Amino acid sequence: MLIAGLSCLQAIAALPAGAVPVRGDFAAAPCPAGAGEGALRFDAALGALRTAREIAAGEIVPARAAAMLPDIRPGDPLFLVARVGTATVERQVVAVQPGWSGRHVFVRTPDGRLVRARIAEAGR
Repeated sequence: MLIAGLSCLQAIAALPAGAVPVRGDFAAAPCPAGAGEGALRFDAALGALRTAREIAAGEIVPARAAAMLPDIRPGDPLFLVARVGTATVERQVVAVQPGWSGRHVFVRTPDGRLVRARIAEAGR
């Protein structure tokens, strides 16, 4: 059980059961006792958190697993940017797995190829 007043996260919008939540789905909130216990679970096969049940918009959940929330979820559209010298090429791709800023993730190109790419950190 959590102690009232500790840091928690408040869902910005409803999340269905089984979804892969990302950091942008939550905002910091004060923590009432017993907030959102059992709302998130670790999916070892995916390497990220999933919602164990539906989370309502405005619902408060414990923040103890906030570091495990990825920045992107599978299916998110992204841009793959390649730079060689002064030339820059951009290509739209789709994330195949959850990813964190500064780490690598597999993405799918429009022609179906899988490519390993690094997720740029904010502002880069």
